[in-house]
Amino acid sequence: MKLKKTASGYESKDGRFQFIKTECVASRNGCWKTAWRVLDNGKLASDNFEETLFICKEIAESIIEDEAA
Repeated sequence: MKLKKTASGYESKDGRFQFIKTECVASRNGCWKTAWRVLDNGKLASDNFEETLFICKEIAESIIEDEAA
């Protein structure tokens, strides 16, 4: 899946999926860490705070695969 950079993270080329970069507190040590969430046409399609952009891309790709089946 090809992505284009936006002010809040990334977006799929067709504009359907948005990958929002946020920060959250790591529960073990209280430090801040980068977290991602994926939106499908504005609706949350992942856990609020996935650890990597790669996981969010996999979630978006699995949604597309499920629709094609």
